[in-house]
Amino acid sequence: MSSAAVPVEIDVPGGPPGDHPVTRFVRGHVPLLDGVRGLAVLLLLSHQLVLDVLPDAGAPTLDRLLDRLMQPGWIGVQLFFVLSGFLITGVLLDTKGRGGYFRSFYGRRVLRIFPLYYLLLVVLSFVLPRLGHVPLLQADPRAMPLAWIYLSNWTLTVPAPIGHCWSLAVEEQFYLVWPFVVAALSAPRLLRFCFVLAALALGFRISVWTLGLSPEIAYQNTFARMDALALGAAGAILLRDPAAVARWAPGLRRALLVAGVAVAIAAFLGLARTGPVTQIAGYSLLAISFALLIAVGVLEQAAGGGRISAALSARPLRLFGKYSYAIYIIHLPLHIFVSKVLLADVVAFRGEGRHLAIQLAYAIVMTGVLLALAMLSYHLFEKHFLKLKRFFPLG
Repeated sequence: MSSAAVPVEIDVPGGPPGDHPVTRFVRGHVPLLDGVRGLAVLLLLSHQLVLDVLPDAGAPTLDRLLDRLMQPGWIGVQLFFVLSGFLITGVLLDTKGRGGYFRSFYGRRVLRIFPLYYLLLVVLSFVLPRLGHVPLLQADPRAMPLAWIYLSNWTLTVPAPIGHCWSLAVEEQFYLVWPFVVAALSAPRLLRFCFVLAALALGFRISVWTLGLSPEIAYQNTFARMDALALGAAGAILLRDPAAVARWAPGLRRALLVAGVAVAIAAFLGLARTGPVTQIAGYSLLAISFALLIAVGVLEQAAGGGRISAALSARPLRLFGKYSYAIYIIHLPLHIFVSKVLLADVVAFRGEGRHLAIQLAYAIVMTGVLLALAMLSYHLFEKHFLKLKRFFPLG
């Protein structure tokens, strides 16, 4: 998952007025984007909170169907990447040329991301080893150094408790470079650069498969996932251009429908996370579809509402979106501990028709527990760092 799970400030005060209602609206707070973040983390949980005892060919039909429905949830990571590209680029465009452009961006990102992330690493690296009772959660010290500097996506030996942190590394590398790119390029040139990056990412994944390299490289390497970030960024640029909005808005809904049908068919057929078709073409299809979903939702909400914007603005989705960063940070270590330590005997039990009930109950209960823990994390820990953002005004 990605740290697009991290809420990003888009309510930039005093943004330059646009000539189109959409360009003005997108510079303010867009509620449905919180819902998009919530949708992404729920998709991801449906993929991650799968018990090891999966149904085989002889399992009941409902069990196999449940497994088929949960496995494609990894696409939540791709949605996070697209959303991150959209939000971060929007913030940078709206503050470009102002005093403290770099200082404010990096200061606010550090305060939002670092505290909880490094708390996780401290617990896994120093606290749990001293307890000595949960070896499954003790990180391999040989792999941890890369995690401390946000480079865990450049190795294939990341220990299980921080296996999800690869996406945070991708985003942190994006944060490191992208403000300089936005500052250096005009909007038209930045838009062209986004499409070039999307094409390069596709080419990189093709090269991975052509050379017979590990599919995990195509899944978690920064260069392999640039298309999602870049296409999200392209959406932020276009929705701030009145002429582009007037020209492209009428056809976006039809394009989203076509892309959505294609994704639904792919998901039904399996949408394997590391399959060749998925990694070469599917990642790009997902990035395009999610960029269109965000754009159409924003257009609808700017116009007063619509079915897509209403669905994405639903209160439960926005609730999960608000606490999505903590949910993402803690979900995998907690899942490993609960499923492999506390419930090892229950998970190992495999009676006729039992997998469906056990899996559903586990996913639902764990989702609720994660939300509760994330709320505690936010109110007892994270928000105290967020108060320091006042020292890094957006301009």
